[in-house]
Amino acid sequence: MAEPVFLSADIPVGPSSLRLMPEEHRAGLDPYMAQIITNRKSGLSLNHIIGCPLDCGYCVRHFWGNFEQKVPQLLISTSEAVEMLLGHEAFRPHSTPIQLFNKATDPMLPGVKPHTFAVLQELDRRGMTNLVLIITRFHVTAEDMAELEALQHVRVTLLFTYSGISEDRIEPIAKSSTTVRSIQTAAAHSERTKVILYWRPIVPGWNDDPETMASVLNLADSAQVDAVVFTGYYHQEENAEWLRGLGVEVPYGENYQRRKVLPAELDTRVVQAWKDSGISPFHCSVRPRVVSPTPTRYPTTTATGVFPNSATSAPPNSDSSVPTITAPRANKNSATSWPIWAMTPRHRS
Repeated sequence: MAEPVFLSADIPVGPSSLRLMPEEHRAGLDPYMAQIITNRKSGLSLNHIIGCPLDCGYCVRHFWGNFEQKVPQLLISTSEAVEMLLGHEAFRPHSTPIQLFNKATDPMLPGVKPHTFAVLQELDRRGMTNLVLIITRFHVTAEDMAELEALQHVRVTLLFTYSGISEDRIEPIAKSSTTVRSIQTAAAHSERTKVILYWRPIVPGWNDDPETMASVLNLADSAQVDAVVFTGYYHQEENAEWLRGLGVEVPYGENYQRRKVLPAELDTRVVQAWKDSGISPFHCSVRPRVVSPTPTRYPTTTATGVFPNSATSAPPNSDSSVPTITAPRANKNSATSWPIWAMTPRHRS
C-alpha cells in the first residue's frame, strides 16, 4: 500500500514486515525493554515489538538505552505474545485493561500494524471484552477503522498523541499533518471505537502559548473526539541531554523527576483554556499530585487530566477520580460505557 500523500517523504516509517530479534541481541537489552508483559497502574502492557523510527526527542526509550534502535523488531511471535498475555497471573478475562505496544514503538507503523490487529482479532475471536488502549501518533485510515469497528467483543480506545508542537527537532512528525488527519479520520469513522486526543507533552516554552492551546482544543472540537486527555513530559537527564544537544531549550533545569512533570500554573492554564473554549459543559479532571517536596521555579505535578466530550460518571464502588465516558458523542448511536483508565479489576462495565 502506498504511503498517504500527507506524510512527508523524509519522515522514516520503518519496514513493512518485521524480523525476530536475534537471541544474542535480546540478551543485551535493558531488563525493562526485554519484558514482554509489564504491570501498569491501569492494567497490563503487552510489548513484544520494540524499536521506532519516529525520533521524538523526549522519547522514554532514552532511559533504557533503546532510542537508537530505529527498526522495530519482534522479541517473540505475536501468537506467543497473546498466549503469554492470556496466561499471565494478573490477567482477568473481560476485566483487566490492556495497553498494546505503548512502551517502545508505535502500534500503527506499517510493520507493526499487522501485529496490532492480529492481537485484537485473536482477543476478539476468543470473546474477550477487555478494554484495549492503543496510543499512536501515526497513520490511521478509514480501512483501519473499519477493521476496528468490525470487532464484536474487545473494546478499543485509540489515543492519538498530539501536542501541537511545531518544532521538528522535538517532534519530526510535526513536519506533516499525519496525526491531525488520523484523528479526523478515526473520529469520523468511529461508532464503537473510542477516539481520544492525547494532548502530550505540554511543556513550558514548547506549546503552552494561547494560540497553540486553542488550536489543539479546536482540533478536538472539530473532529468530535470522545475526550481530550492531557499531561506533561518525563524530564530526565537522558532525554534532556539529547534535546539540548539538538539546540532545544529544555525547561526545569536539573530538577529531574521519575514521573511526568506539569507545573501547577500550567495545569491551571490548560484547564482555563478548555473552559474558555466552550467545547463541553462537563469537566472531569484527575487532579495532579505534587511531587516536588520544596518550592522550585517550576512547581511540579504529575497525573492526567480528562476533558470528556460527554457526560461522565464513575463506576459503582470505584475511585471517583477514574472517569467513564457515557454516550460518547451526540451524533453517535452507541450508548456503550467503559472506563478510560480502569485501575483495578473491580472497574467493570
